[in-house]
This record gives sequence, C-alpha cells and structure tokens, in this order.
Amino acid sequence: MKKSNIIILSIAAVVSVFLLVLWFVLGFNHVDSPIDPLVTLVWWLVIVAAVLIINKVEGSRREKIRSVYVSDGQLFNSEVGLEPRNPAVPLEANVAQIVENLDYGFEKKDFPEADQFQPKLLVRTTEFKREKQDDGQQQPAGAQREKLTWKGEVVFEGNGGDPRKFETPEELRAILATA
Repeated sequence: MKKSNIIILSIAAVVSVFLLVLWFVLGFNHVDSPIDPLVTLVWWLVIVAAVLIINKVEGSRREKIRSVYVSDGQLFNSEVGLEPRNPAVPLEANVAQIVENLDYGFEKKDFPEADQFQPKLLVRTTEFKREKQDDGQQQPAGAQREKLTWKGEVVFEGNGGDPRKFETPEELRAILATA
C-alpha cells in the first residue's frame, strides 16, 4: 500500500475512535440510542475491508506490471516499453534486469504493433526478491552473496496458453533453455 493510503485510513480510524470516546465522555450513551457505537463498528469494518481490497488490487496490478514478453531479439514490459535483448547475457538475466528495476508507476506503454514485435513467450513473475546474505564467511572485497527469490510462470505462444510454473531462478533457466 502507498503511504498516502495508509495515512488516510489511519486518520479515519483515529477520528472514529475519538468520536466514539467523545460520545461516551459527553454522556450521549445515556440519552441517545446505541446506534452510534454500531455506526462506529460498521465504519471500522469498512476501513478493514478497504485495506484488504487495496492490498489485493495493488498486488494484482504489480503482478501484471512484472509480466515480460520475449521475442527473438527484444523484450517488452508495460512500464519499460520495448527493449533490445542483450545477447551477451542469458535470457533470464535480461528479464531479471527489467523486473528488478520496475518503479510500479501508473504510466503504461502501449503494446508494440505486430510488425515491430512478435512475442514468443511471456514470463509472469509473481514474486521477485533479491536479498543480501551474510553467512558469516569472509567475502572478497566488493563481493556480496545474494539470495534471489523468483517465482512465476512462463507461457509459450504455441503451447495453447498452458503455463509452466517455476519456483527458483534455476527452474526458470531450464524452462527458457527449451525455448
């Protein structure tokens, strides 16, 4: 969730708690019907539901942005646009570079015309995380060990849309080697 969403929902929750406390402090609970605490409870449920919905929608939006279309010499991503493939590095490294450098902004590039780009496969990434590891062993100067978590699926064009799932970068490398 974005900071602005968290701030707005936090303010709404704090104001509702303040108004409920004020309702009891001013003694309205002795005079007024018990509808106000019920309204507050419903409001809290609305806030919780809003948080859950925002997280779900944002997660699926980010997952769509992490999709990379691959052709023979080019890659396409909706945020980055059409990029040439670097033949000096493996295909999964080209895809990883795009996925790792995403900003998850709201600007979207149009899919290229058929004469510009013919995708052969689609790499959908559900989870991508690069973590620095410190296993207590002495590393050479400037060298750092990293753990890469990369999960998703690959959909080949002529495969009828049947996805092949991967749980590790090595599994992705094996799937892309068959392409």
